[in-house]
Amino acid sequence: MKIKHIICFLALLFTACATDPVAYLSPGSGPQTTWRIFVGNEHWYRGTQSRTRNSHLLEFVPEGQTVENWKEIITDAFIPGHFSTTTDFVRANLSDLRTVVDGFQSTIISDTGNEALYEWWHPDSGKWPAEHQISRVKYYPNGMLTLSYARKGPKMDDATRTKWIERISTAPLR
Repeated sequence: MKIKHIICFLALLFTACATDPVAYLSPGSGPQTTWRIFVGNEHWYRGTQSRTRNSHLLEFVPEGQTVENWKEIITDAFIPGHFSTTTDFVRANLSDLRTVVDGFQSTIISDTGNEALYEWWHPDSGKWPAEHQISRVKYYPNGMLTLSYARKGPKMDDATRTKWIERISTAPLR
């Protein structure tokens, strides 16, 4: 996993733990639910699978890439913690990223408080390579279930963006 993803994941975990450390450390607080995303004829492979009693992380990369050296990645994760709504979670996530990534921009596509779809992107800053990510977040009383597609490089063109918004927003739960 790249250092940027580790930092973002740890920031989210720290934020989640800080909201309610007792619940975060309680046994079996994470749902067993994961997303099922359809990628058409493309060949994606599971690169990372990690599950604890409170969280999970699944990462998928296209054929020929690895989670250590990717150009595209799909991430399915459960982030434990107590957030009142997806709005609060997304706001905290984007705020944390905005403080560490130069040129960071974001758009909230939809947010009901129970489920949100948002995107963020930034140019190559010398510190971080350019990246564009589309994420979906689903509220649970003990954390957030997230599904994201990220691509290194400049902001996605409209056709690619539309394709991934459709895939992420229509992914059913298993």
